[in-house]
Amino acid sequence: MNTTKVTCAPLYYIDYFNVKTGKLQDISEEGYATLELCQAQIDAENKQDKEFEQELLENYEEVLKEFVLDRNTSDMIPVDPTSLTWRYRKSPHLYVNDEKGYHEITEHVI
Repeated sequence: MNTTKVTCAPLYYIDYFNVKTGKLQDISEEGYATLELCQAQIDAENKQDKEFEQELLENYEEVLKEFVLDRNTSDMIPVDPTSLTWRYRKSPHLYVNDEKGYHEITEHVI
């Protein structure tokens, strides 16, 4: 049986926009009752993303040092991991989630 969390009250959800295209990529599964809670979650996700990116860069620097010191020309140059990560612009947005999916809150809905 497929169970979906359905809420008829408007909640703030996180919109994930692709930075390159500016198009909406995804909406968070969890809704937040207030704008402040939603913004706090966005800030926490951004902090985690920065920590993960820093860890990737540190590992990349180690691999790059080993590559340069080894001077083995048969190996390929390591790829910069930050060029492969998805970049999203996150913003809070008010939606109603019902059986038919997410619906943006507009004057017509109210």
